[in-house]
Amino acid sequence: MRALLFILLGLFLFGLVIRAVRSGEVPGKGLGFKMRMYGRDTEPLLYWVNFVTYLVTALVAIVLGWMEWFGRP
Repeated sequence: MRALLFILLGLFLFGLVIRAVRSGEVPGKGLGFKMRMYGRDTEPLLYWVNFVTYLVTALVAIVLGWMEWFGRP
């Protein structure tokens, strides 16, 4: 069960990374209605910090999910 949750979380975060590449904006603050969006052109430092954070977290979650799912005999 934990493996599936980690993999789903990783895929969700990877989807945010894909959307950030396509649109040039990454969500940085807020959950739901009032989300703060950082633009690649308007706020490049905060954009790239959030982009890299989402990417690293997505990779770690997918790897942990994979290890949990297939790592046990």
